[in-house]
Amino acid sequence: MSYKGFDLAGRVAVVVGGTSGIGQALARGLAEGGADVIPTGRRADLVEKEIEALGRRSLRVSSDVLDRSSVQTLLDAAVAEFGKVDILVNAAGRTKRTPFLDVSETEWNEIIETNLNGAYRVSQVFGRHMVERKYGRIINIASLGSFVGLHEVAAYGASKSGLAALTRTLAIEWAPFGVCVNAIAPGVFRTAMNTKLLDGTARGQEFLIRTPMKRFGRVEELIPAAIFLASDAASFVTGTVLQVDGGFLASGVNQSGRNGLGGGIETLNGRKQNGICPAIRRCTGFVFRIRAFETTNPCFRRQISLGDLCRAVFRNHQKLHGPSGPGCAENHAAA
Repeated sequence: MSYKGFDLAGRVAVVVGGTSGIGQALARGLAEGGADVIPTGRRADLVEKEIEALGRRSLRVSSDVLDRSSVQTLLDAAVAEFGKVDILVNAAGRTKRTPFLDVSETEWNEIIETNLNGAYRVSQVFGRHMVERKYGRIINIASLGSFVGLHEVAAYGASKSGLAALTRTLAIEWAPFGVCVNAIAPGVFRTAMNTKLLDGTARGQEFLIRTPMKRFGRVEELIPAAIFLASDAASFVTGTVLQVDGGFLASGVNQSGRNGLGGGIETLNGRKQNGICPAIRRCTGFVFRIRAFETTNPCFRRQISLGDLCRAVFRNHQKLHGPSGPGCAENHAAA
């Protein structure tokens, strides 16, 4: 017998940014959980047909988070058709990879305007409706960038950090009114927006190395988290940013591997590197983590070879501690 607290039957959900990517998957998932769902975005896709095919009601309404009147029209249409909105998912987002010194004000403002200011507008319009009804569930889509710095996406990171802060602030402000505000922070999930960034690239390989499960997430794996936060099972959960990331944020810089040093380097120049020089492991006086080196040393981004890495570590070790014992230098030179 299933736990009834997760049942979304009788609930009405609006998924902003629900016509593609993560938002589209969550729209389908909430419908599978029992809710009537309105997936909306700037594109007038036929996602509502998928919702109806699951036996749920839906509505075809386009919206733009940059336009407050568009968001108000969306709420009005939903209330006119369903009488209420119980669940709101803020999934509209955009990003662009640009070195910070080259980020124009236009690019910066466009990303902040969509990812953060858009959530502000939508939450304010729908939040008023929920506060008046004394019930609501708001789920924002945060990011790894809400917690850690990501390379050359400063505007995106700033917007997602702000979104996490907005989540916590609205949670405490609206808690007395029965409105729970939480967020989901996805790890690395392959979507249409980031496929070119991840597939066959050094950056994609870096994300894989840093994810303990050693794979990208599937958007369907976000659905259970969304159903939980949207349901009465989460009636005492608010202000939380729920991480669904394959262990990315828990791992820090130290991954456990077969060779005992961290296994941080798995591929270099397209080849799998399982062997870390045993001499490095014997340099126990030199506090070293492959991941920290990889993150802070810019030469790693130039595809430094494993042998060069070993020799660089050894040279630093010698500067700090002197000779490291018989055979150590020879082992490093051989690398």
